[in-house]
Amino acid sequence: MGRDARLPCHPAWCRSQCPFFRDEDKPFFLDALAVLAPADGVAVHAYVLMTNHVHLLMTAEGDEGLARLMKRLRQRSIDPN
Repeated sequence: MGRDARLPCHPAWCRSQCPFFRDEDKPFFLDALAVLAPADGVAVHAYVLMTNHVHLLMTAEGDEGLARLMKRLRQRSIDPN
């Protein structure tokens, strides 16, 4: 059974590589988050951008919002176009 989508959730996005290679990567990530989160019905309450991972405190309106948002963020970080 999945997590109740109405409860605050804070998935840590960790990768074996540094997610932010350049200074421009952090604003790019935040811009993408600002656009994609509302489109997926996700409210972002807080975030912390670390050098090797990201912490997000979010609330989703639907069951699939968080998973869809994280997938789209990862896809955008790999292919920004």
